Amino acid sequence: MKEKDLKNLFETDLRYLYNTEIQISKILPKILKNTDSDKVGQFVEENIKENKKHVDRVKKSFDILGTKLGGKKSLGITGLIDECTEIMEKMKKSDEVVYDVSLLASLQRINHYQIGAYETLSNYSKIFNSTKINELLNKTLVEEKDLIRKLKKVINGLTKIKP
Repeated sequence: MKEKDLKNLFETDLRYLYNTEIQISKILPKILKNTDSDKVGQFVEENIKENKKHVDRVKKSFDILGTKLGGKKSLGITGLIDECTEIMEKMKKSDEVVYDVSLLASLQRINHYQIGAYETLSNYSKIFNSTKINELLNKTLVEEKDLIRKLKKVINGLTKIKP
């Protein structure tokens, strides 16, 4: 495999990641609007703030690469967001705890998708010795993993499950 091919793969996956973060930035406010739970609302608000930082870091990665900013539609995240939208539409009338846990479970799947993308791109950045991009990606990766831990605490609190 040629270095040029690897760089193209890296740029393509970075475009998927950018699109992923943009799609997430659109669904999070909808989730916030569709929950009555203070705990879920606080978690989603924090996620919205984190997402803005994540978008900025991906943009910086494009700058460092010297590549034009742009997204490539991520079908993986589209499917997960469609699933989340379906939960909001079909489960809104169910028990409040069941509804909120369903939303959070959907967010957990979305966050795991992001973690996989960030880990992959972090590995690619090492191939190209791009320390700056690697630092940006890893900072977001740590935050995503932290969001998962917080999300689990919210789910456990809603369901009264002890970790």
